[in-house]
Amino acid sequence: MSVATQCIRCLFVVLLALAATSTCDKARAQSGSSSPCAVKMAALLPASGYEYKTHKADVWSIMFNREHLKDFKVVLSTNEDLLVVFVTVVKKSQMPVAAEFRGTLLSLNHKLDRVKVGLDDDGDLFVRSDSTCRILDSEEFKEQVKQVAASADEVYGKISSSISPR
Repeated sequence: MSVATQCIRCLFVVLLALAATSTCDKARAQSGSSSPCAVKMAALLPASGYEYKTHKADVWSIMFNREHLKDFKVVLSTNEDLLVVFVTVVKKSQMPVAAEFRGTLLSLNHKLDRVKVGLDDDGDLFVRSDSTCRILDSEEFKEQVKQVAASADEVYGKISSSISPR
């Protein structure tokens, strides 16, 4: 390989690196965050086709309306390397304390794929998924959002007769 060919290849690699840095800097500026995960989300969200709202540099939401659960928000939140997609299905004050109700929730947690069903620190019922941003692409991102929304609707449908009205 000639010296000229090596120089051209080296120049090409440098130009690619500069272009990638510029793209990352633009996404970082749009997201308002230096978190790699937030930067990735700043690119994935517009490409997803979902209408979304930005709440903070690392928090977004998408509105859904399903068969059982009407007008609910799927929240997306990131930290350095993790995307959490969740729905608060029911507030603690609406849920019965009966063991049978809790058993239903445990069964749903076992039955549903790709999501967790649980109680958060406030005692509210959630459905969520956690994804490593490093391996997240557009298709997987859309699937995570779809799964969380569908699972939240299914959970609400199974428990709605046991909860107090909103």
